[in-house]
Amino acid sequence: MELLELLPYKPVLSRGYSCVMHMHTYADDCTIKEILVSNEKDSSGTVIEKIKPQYCRSFAKTKVRIVFKKPVPMEKYETLP
Repeated sequence: MELLELLPYKPVLSRGYSCVMHMHTYADDCTIKEILVSNEKDSSGTVIEKIKPQYCRSFAKTKVRIVFKKPVPMEKYETLP
């Protein structure tokens, strides 16, 4: 999971959110299909894990499914970590 940093004018990510995915030298538009897991810190600093949340906020660690408009060739993690 990667740390999510959203733009200040749109601090919430939900299903259908359009964004740009950067992979090495490739960049393409994508859409969030589903939010699987979200780990957020509350005001006291305790990490709260949410399974299939409706939305997540900036600086959360998330695992999501994304959809591209066209197929994107990628290597498996086992081949090229």
